[in-house]
Amino acid sequence: MKHNISSKRKAFLPAVICALLCITCFMGGCASSAKTPTAEEALNSLKAAEPKITSVTVYTADTDPNGILGTKGAYTGKAAFTYEGIEGDGGNIEVFENSDDCKARYNYLLEFTSEDLGIFALNQYIYMYDKAVFRVSKDISTEEAESLKTKMDKIMGQTGK
Repeated sequence: MKHNISSKRKAFLPAVICALLCITCFMGGCASSAKTPTAEEALNSLKAAEPKITSVTVYTADTDPNGILGTKGAYTGKAAFTYEGIEGDGGNIEVFENSDDCKARYNYLLEFTSEDLGIFALNQYIYMYDKAVFRVSKDISTEEAESLKTKMDKIMGQTGK
């Protein structure tokens, strides 16, 4: 009886490839487990891609204007940027440990965007990613804000909402 070793190898090869892929994914190598950049990394990357961003400020628990950085359920990192031609912050990014905390913050911020609030309303475009909220001042034109969002989409590796 003649054994066809080549066909046995062909049958074994898919099993080996499948096992290697499973091990790779288990060890954290899957594309879907992409790491969210820190607030500092995200805004420094955005600054490198956008010449109108003039500076980046990275906050700590001591300098966070909201006083919540690092507290339970709040963002774990925050950074702001200045933008050529406008006063104050051009925008900021808040990065979270998980998507639930991120979504809660996003929904909370949306409560302050109503025109009914008048001068107390947030004057910002607000975009949500899996673990980050990116905010852009409405003193920046709609076209420029969309351009910043598109650049942030690339940095985050996903399309913001």
